[in-house]
Amino acid sequence: MIELYTWREYSKDELVEIDWEELSKQVKLFNDLRNLIPAEYREKIEERSPTISEESFNPQGWVGSYFVGEKQLRVVPDPDLIPKDQFEEMMNELTGWLEYLGPFVEDFLKFCTFEPIFKFLLYESYSRRLIEYTEIVLSHFIPRSVLAREQIGPELRGKPLWKKILSLQTKATCLLAYYKVEFSLRTLTNLLLVRFHTELLREMKELITSLAHMIDMHEIMRDWKVYAKYHEAFINSHPWEELVDESLETIFESLEIIEKARHATKGVWSEILDLWEAYKSRKAFFSRYGERFDNALKPLSKIYEIWCLKKLCDIFNIDRKEVKSFPCKIRFEYAGKALKLYYNTKEGLTRYSEIMSKIPGVSPGIPDFVIEDQNKIVCIMDAKCKSELSTDDAQRFLSYLYDYMYPHNTKILGMIFYIPKDTAKIDLIPIKVKGTEIYLVPMSPSTYAAIKNTIESIIQSTIN
Repeated sequence: MIELYTWREYSKDELVEIDWEELSKQVKLFNDLRNLIPAEYREKIEERSPTISEESFNPQGWVGSYFVGEKQLRVVPDPDLIPKDQFEEMMNELTGWLEYLGPFVEDFLKFCTFEPIFKFLLYESYSRRLIEYTEIVLSHFIPRSVLAREQIGPELRGKPLWKKILSLQTKATCLLAYYKVEFSLRTLTNLLLVRFHTELLREMKELITSLAHMIDMHEIMRDWKVYAKYHEAFINSHPWEELVDESLETIFESLEIIEKARHATKGVWSEILDLWEAYKSRKAFFSRYGERFDNALKPLSKIYEIWCLKKLCDIFNIDRKEVKSFPCKIRFEYAGKALKLYYNTKEGLTRYSEIMSKIPGVSPGIPDFVIEDQNKIVCIMDAKCKSELSTDDAQRFLSYLYDYMYPHNTKILGMIFYIPKDTAKIDLIPIKVKGTEIYLVPMSPSTYAAIKNTIESIIQSTIN
């Protein structure tokens, strides 16, 4: 595994072990598909898409893994922003939490990542390599097992069994005994080869069907059509077609069977076994939320947002069953009040907009978090995966406060979560201006314990 940092540029010479053409293909497709994210959510993603040229690659602010052939490029946050141990703690906490939030994870991956395309590229890579190995196999001797069976008949059609023949002659018969030698292609290696082609063809067909409604597949389907045609022709040709049913019944996920096959292989067949095991292990994480979430490319700002959402759910003792989708509106009880927590959604919020909704052609903004109490917005919160806020950040946040909370509230309250550079001294001193309070909250795994009670007190002060 090769580890890279966000927002850093890497030259081709630094990544000499990587298939640059394959990485370029992944990045190009990734960028082409960014427009599939609905505009209202795309505008909320602060990170630029990854960039690549003939000489350099910059992952920008997208964390996760690129699987390029047998190499894994793992992108993690720049440690100057989030130290590695802090990010790992954040991800471990999120992964455990998200395991219980199936629909939420599915929606997040749909809006913020291009996981299906990663799967597309993964299958294409395995398909190409399997075809290369198969061509080598077909140009050499195909493994077969030798079966020697004892036969009795009027003609000698194999190696004589003299003792048996003498015994038969003493019985005054004209029969002869011999070994009949036959060759069978039903070996584990041949069955595995057929199974590999069959499974890849099925997966490729299913995936292309699911992607067809999303994008124009004409250009990137060029190689796929050639590969799929090869797989189909192979499993329908003699003698391989006779092995299809048995190959599907053989449990090639069994370590015992794989070891048995490996014991009988050498040369290119060992490469095919290695490829199969890699294929199965890479496929595994597509069915497990934790690994899927961990490996999928995703904007770091959204990871920080979701982690802040998780911490708010901890503070308010929100049942994880209430977190049903992304974006979401969550009902919960806190301090004797029936409240709602909005995350990344304007559904139900637009009725509070007193300014932006009245300007022709302008849409109200979408704060990261909003708390509603009895038909009134009592707090607006934004999560900024930064150590320093920009003027644009401040102006946008102020527009949320005054659009949604004025003139309904006598007190306008807001919190901005950010990544602190210095965790030694933490002071939550609000910026106060004429009934408006804005708290800059240093929120990270290392500071959460120290600020948790203060966040609770701030929220309680506005709902009492």
